Amino acid sequence: MTVNIETAIAWMQARKGQVSYSMDDRNGPDSYDCSSSIYYALTSAGAASAGWAVNTEYEHQWLMDNGYTLIAENTPWDAQRGDIFIWGRRGYSSGAGGHTGMFVDENNIIHCNYRFDGITVNDHDDIWMYAGRPYYYVYRLTNPDAVTVQLKTGWNSDSKGYWFVRDNGSYPTSEFEYVEQNKAWFYFDENGYMVAERWVEHTDGKSYWFDKDGYMAVNWKKINGKWYFFNRDGAMQTGWVKYYDNWYYLDAVNGDMKSDAFIRYNDGWYLLREDGRLEEKPAFTVEPDGLITTK
Repeated sequence: MTVNIETAIAWMQARKGQVSYSMDDRNGPDSYDCSSSIYYALTSAGAASAGWAVNTEYEHQWLMDNGYTLIAENTPWDAQRGDIFIWGRRGYSSGAGGHTGMFVDENNIIHCNYRFDGITVNDHDDIWMYAGRPYYYVYRLTNPDAVTVQLKTGWNSDSKGYWFVRDNGSYPTSEFEYVEQNKAWFYFDENGYMVAERWVEHTDGKSYWFDKDGYMAVNWKKINGKWYFFNRDGAMQTGWVKYYDNWYYLDAVNGDMKSDAFIRYNDGWYLLREDGRLEEKPAFTVEPDGLITTK
């Protein structure tokens, strides 16, 4: 199975400053350790699952099973984007005895570490010397189908969807992002991918809709055959809404517009036209059997 290096790096970048370091709670989504972060980054990018987040001891074989080759063992080498390093002699690197991470360029690594309590980007040699110059191994993906093209600023995509790279190289995750080139708001999930054609129930307690191209809905929007109204901030509205000179009623729970029906609100009944507008002065007829009809 082909591993997409850029997707793996994007997974790590998306969690910079968002997660903490923990060897006890290492399976996310709020904390990882060095080896589990590399494991989940690579599996998100196409690597085969090992059934568990391998530690630095088992990482060697798992990398080779996924198309990586050992290119350096405690000897100088020319680092490349995507190279994986493992510190600590094999057989003695589990727990605090080892460390692992990924190169983002020839000098810098991205790694989940105890020192900075999370995922950070640092100069490899500085961190290596600070750690006491440990014995190291370096693995490189040698699969000829590997994707190693440098990500560009702005929109990027792969088989899983679209994500957005800011000018500083970071990625929005679990948040709204205003994209100037599109003049619109988008929402990116916990993995950094753009949300499209679905609802987002945000932590602010409000609901938002994003269309098939990822654009956030504002104003009126027909979704699955029902009409909804979103304010200028994109939040779905409920209850009475005045649009131009007409009143409309939106379901108090689901937000869909009610039409061609009587609705009870507070102590009164209101008639809504077929197009949803409130009938200001409806005329009623009471039939002999008690049925109320409108003209």
